[in-house]
Amino acid sequence: MTTELVHIDPDDVAMPDAESARSALDHYLGTGDLGGLPSAQRAALYLEVCRSLGINPRTRPLDWIEFYDPETKGKKLVLYPNKTCTDQLAYLHKIRVRLVEEKTVGTLFKVVVEGTMPDGRQETNVAYLDLTDAQGQPLRGQRYGNALMKCHTKAKRRLVLGMVGMSIPDDDSLPKARRVYVDAGGNVIKTAQQWGDLVRNMYPGYTGHRPRIQLYHGDNDSTINYKNMGESIEEWTNVLGLPMTPTSTDTGYMAASAKFNRQFWKNSCGQNVLEAWTAPGATHSMTYEELEMLKFFGLNAANTPGDADSVFKITQSGSYYLAGNITGVSAKYGVEIAASGVTLLRRQPHRGQQLHEF
Repeated sequence: MTTELVHIDPDDVAMPDAESARSALDHYLGTGDLGGLPSAQRAALYLEVCRSLGINPRTRPLDWIEFYDPETKGKKLVLYPNKTCTDQLAYLHKIRVRLVEEKTVGTLFKVVVEGTMPDGRQETNVAYLDLTDAQGQPLRGQRYGNALMKCHTKAKRRLVLGMVGMSIPDDDSLPKARRVYVDAGGNVIKTAQQWGDLVRNMYPGYTGHRPRIQLYHGDNDSTINYKNMGESIEEWTNVLGLPMTPTSTDTGYMAASAKFNRQFWKNSCGQNVLEAWTAPGATHSMTYEELEMLKFFGLNAANTPGDADSVFKITQSGSYYLAGNITGVSAKYGVEIAASGVTLLRRQPHRGQQLHEF
């Protein structure tokens, strides 16, 4: 046995596997799509592209972009140079970028930039960005500032890529394009924002109350992969405006039919609005924890505390369960509904549920 240290050249870590890169390139040239490639081939192609451009792969200079191809009528996954990439290319090729013009034209913001290379060659490029939202209203505050910066970045990106011979369409010109993350199996993973946007786009323009959510999943589910629990948490924390980190957690909670590890999220009013229950070792076939669901959605002192003239008082829109009879109190209402958009479900033995909307 030897204790001699082996020296590893740091640059070797970023060298692509030649065969994997060649196979991935053959596939891409034939299909224009990197979706579904094995992890080794995608990584090798990523490194090979960086190597050919002379840029540092450790800075993540390329994004994964998924878009709809109208010719094949399907989605395609491609590599896309981001701002880090164009900044490195501008430095490597000694391109000096100068702002020529910026102004607002109607609802559009216009930026013109000029680039000069050491040999004296010059080029100009222009970028436009709409300063209104999906409803046609003017952008304000931080969204307005972000739009201006994005237009400057877009103009410089197009200029630099054109000057080094990489004329690539802008991501916002590709049909249904979006930046995505890709897992080790080549599967596209949505971001929390993208999951949230899917929900919001079901009813564009809706600004009302969002329902409380309770999630259940067994971590040994082979029908619906348990990874979906994490994606669901990303989706609903984004929709409900909550941080990804739960307010509190516990482990080993014994419910009626299974043991659970639980995560809880409270809103600014201190009400539990999102819960995630994981059953260790459980498969797809799980017994519904009806009593726990009724506790979460039901009328009780924690969810709907009363006041001087009511036993229970509903002050937020949403769905609520009446699990049983209410014990009357003299001179008090049983349930006071002080919000619009309330759905009250009344549980009755052997007759299912009665739905009452207010």
